[in-house]
Amino acid sequence: MPTVAVYGASGFTGRLVLAELARRGIDAVACGRDARRLRATGATRIAVAGLGDAGALRAAFEGATVVANCAGPFHRTGEPVLRAAAAAGAHYLDTTGERPWMRRAFGALDAVVADAGVAAVPAMGFDYLPGDLLCALVGRRVQPLAELVVVYDLEGFAMTRGTLRSGLEMLAEPSGAAAPAPRRAAVRLPAPAGRQAVVPYPGGEVVTAPRHLRTPPPRVFITARSLAPAAVAGVLGALLPLGRALMATPLRAGLERAIGRLPEGPDEASRRGVRWAVAALARGEHGRLAQGRVSGSDVYGLTAATIAEGVQRLAAADFAGRGTLAPAEAFDAEELAGALDAHGVRFAA
Repeated sequence: MPTVAVYGASGFTGRLVLAELARRGIDAVACGRDARRLRATGATRIAVAGLGDAGALRAAFEGATVVANCAGPFHRTGEPVLRAAAAAGAHYLDTTGERPWMRRAFGALDAVVADAGVAAVPAMGFDYLPGDLLCALVGRRVQPLAELVVVYDLEGFAMTRGTLRSGLEMLAEPSGAAAPAPRRAAVRLPAPAGRQAVVPYPGGEVVTAPRHLRTPPPRVFITARSLAPAAVAGVLGALLPLGRALMATPLRAGLERAIGRLPEGPDEASRRGVRWAVAALARGEHGRLAQGRVSGSDVYGLTAATIAEGVQRLAAADFAGRGTLAPAEAFDAEELAGALDAHGVRFAA
């Protein structure tokens, strides 16, 4: 079995990942900046390493087959952890939802990973594994594509502090790099969702899907009901540019302080009460249409499971991928989608 170094192991998602790895009998080293918090995880092996100490990070990852980075926001943690993993000869996974970090990992850092003879697979959590696999399963049926649309729909999603901090990064992303404004205010999704009002969403499929599909960058949206009560959902699209502008003011620091006073994350009952779905709608260059849907619950429990699934595949003797890879580029999309059925994830594509 592989040895996994989990960076950010004492955080909410990191602890779930440790528990899932233990359930599968996979040896894990709990890594992070705070020895007291790492010991509190109950891990039998810990390694203390700050982000500013490249030598300590590399030493923490020595002997690991895979490094799983669960410490966001990733614009701060991603590069030092990825570089240290590569230097230690370990594959890299993370749970990012931040598109700017993904662009850097697939761009400037790809050579760092490839030259080390290892692979890096960012966005291996709920953000954006189900969507990337669904794009592959739907888009391959009608490619080359003229258009690919991805829509997120969530109900009852309570976020951790880490997710909220990453959300600020996503909200602050410059409008020029965000999804273009929709040509229509609503899309018709596969049953049971039906017609829904949507707003642009900086989803990572924009980065990942073109790596394994012949497609222009997809347009990614989220249903307005996922973000706001019905009374304001209709005007939410007009409010998002204002939110981006406010992120450049002192308000952002105040929001980060407020997030720090919130509970670390939802309890198990709240997690299991979440309902989510991702729809993909593809149009081929010759007019053929295809669509599909993936759905499930417990976003954070799913992330722990997808990280563990990724660990086992990266550690397999026949894994030959090198460089920075999208999930559906690194792994067989149909096989991995089938494996997620055991975790309550249902693909209909």
